[in-house]
Amino acid sequence: MPPEKPSHPFIECGENGPYLVRNVETFTNSRGDAIRSRSTMALCRCGASKNKPFCDGSHDRVGFNSDKREGRVEDRLDVYPGDGITIRDNRGVCAHAGFCTDGCPAVWRTKVEPWIDPRGAEAERIQQTIEQCPSGALSYEIDGEVRSDQDRPPAIRVSKDGPYHVQGGIELQGEARGDGVSLEHYTLCRCGGSKNKPFCDGTHWYIDFKDDESRTRGDTAKAEETELTWHRVAALDALPEGRVRTVMAGRHPVALTHVAGEYGALCNRCPHQGGPLGEGTLENGVLRCPWHGWDFDPLTGYAKDAHADRVETYHVDVRDDGVYVGIAEPVKHVRTVSDVMAETMVNWGVDTVFGIVGHSNLGLAEALRLQETEGSSVSSASGTKELPPSRRRATPS
Repeated sequence: MPPEKPSHPFIECGENGPYLVRNVETFTNSRGDAIRSRSTMALCRCGASKNKPFCDGSHDRVGFNSDKREGRVEDRLDVYPGDGITIRDNRGVCAHAGFCTDGCPAVWRTKVEPWIDPRGAEAERIQQTIEQCPSGALSYEIDGEVRSDQDRPPAIRVSKDGPYHVQGGIELQGEARGDGVSLEHYTLCRCGGSKNKPFCDGTHWYIDFKDDESRTRGDTAKAEETELTWHRVAALDALPEGRVRTVMAGRHPVALTHVAGEYGALCNRCPHQGGPLGEGTLENGVLRCPWHGWDFDPLTGYAKDAHADRVETYHVDVRDDGVYVGIAEPVKHVRTVSDVMAETMVNWGVDTVFGIVGHSNLGLAEALRLQETEGSSVSSASGTKELPPSRRRATPS
């Protein structure tokens, strides 16, 4: 049995890839509408996904780089003592949301040095303004007690044309935090342009980043479901915990996994050399290809090794009568030379093909699989069926 996964909410920042969010239940857009979430989600951070806020693999296409860049504002804690309250500020993680300058301009002043006047408003007003800061750059001190965090449940909000607003102490794994910044809340870049990745630095303003919020509304999930064809692929008790098997969702071979109480559905073809992932193994919560040992996250499809590619994932819905996989309606298949070859072999009475599937013959292997699915006897990795008499023809002279 694989070890139990952590149940607390946390975020992993994939190198040159998406944010992998785990165990976060509250996920909303800027209007507070719920976005359907899973215990594991891959969120776009390159700004190029056509399925925002979710990742669609566009980071590979645009050559996204997750490194911090020269010219960023370095972490530095500045302290401004006032009457009854001391303001603490770290410009290094500021997202320039403007809650301070707009909400209390007598304290947070633009085009003035020093830009913070801790005596410009009453302490209570300053405290309320600081508590609206989404980035965690601002904190305050009263009677020697530093206050930078708040008591809120874990949640992520997708801001309009801006960053992800994270609250509730969601752990950000593998990222150093600046001096004096809040660990309870922070803002993560999603435009791809921040110099201080993964944190937002306000670059979305300057590059005019836009996100069509119609894709993040609460009813998006329902709209997406109507565009999918759902296939019952397994009974609820058919796949034990910690196992993987190959199932068919219509014409699509799928590697169905069951890990830590969740089902995942991946394309059954490893991006390396087409290895059948459904015949692989689950080890320590990772799906391993049986051919060359490439490892993938069974829920998101992302590689665990830097040299590997992402595997396509499918929607999964666990219902009372079984596990369903949702497949988008495919584009009409265009016949290829491989299809003609497979059809000719069927017409000639060929019922078995021997060989090793690899780069050079993946097209033919798929053509054979389609012929088998349609009722012929041409064998593939899943076995051989008897050729119906109606399909047998004499070899042309």
